[in-house]
Amino acid sequence: MSNKSYRPTREKEQEEQRELEQKVLALFKKCGPLVSMGLYFLFDPNHTADAQPVLQSLREQGYIEVTQDMMVTITVSGLKRLEDKEY
Repeated sequence: MSNKSYRPTREKEQEEQRELEQKVLALFKKCGPLVSMGLYFLFDPNHTADAQPVLQSLREQGYIEVTQDMMVTITVSGLKRLEDKEY
C-alpha cells in the first residue's frame, strides 16, 4: 500500500481558493450586488463550507463589501484585482 496522501496539498488548496476568488469577483463585475446567502448557494451548493473562507478572505482584503442589508458588492480594489493579469 502506498504512503501517498489523498488530501490535496496546500499549494493545490491555495490555487483552488484563488480560482474561486476570481470566479466570485467576475460574477460581481458581471451581475452587480448580490445577496450574501445567494453566494453560498452558487459557489457551495453541496454545503461543504468551501466558499465561506474565500468570501471572508475577499472581505478582509477589501475586495468585496457587505452592506447592512446583507448585499455583497465588489469594491474598486476588487475590480483592479480581477483585471490584474498576474491574478
